Amino acid sequence: MTELEKLKKQIKEEASQNPEKFFATDVLKEKGFSRGKCENCGMYFWSSADRRTVCGEPECGDGYTFIGDSPTDREFSYTEAWELYEDFMNSRGYKSIERYPVVARWRDDTEFVGGSIYCFQPYVV
Repeated sequence: MTELEKLKKQIKEEASQNPEKFFATDVLKEKGFSRGKCENCGMYFWSSADRRTVCGEPECGDGYTFIGDSPTDREFSYTEAWELYEDFMNSRGYKSIERYPVVARWRDDTEFVGGSIYCFQPYVV
């Protein structure tokens, strides 16, 4: 086990024993959430459903239940779905920006998703 893996394990254990140190537990409870322990994997989770007995990870539940159960009868290509989403957001006052590369070339320790987020942080933080 690497040092990073050991650290993650240690933090997970501490967060399980002292959730108020890591999470806004008062707010979660105020909003109607309760803490449960997954009967399959043993991990703790927060849920608004009191009767929930599993954490909701695909491995512990019924998998990815949305696959094959689309909320719409219409089929979209990736581009069509993006354009509809863009129109929806633009109609609510948001603005699209031109596409540009999002790989963080200045860092060799980050992945694609991180690189794409870093580009927008100055505008939202």
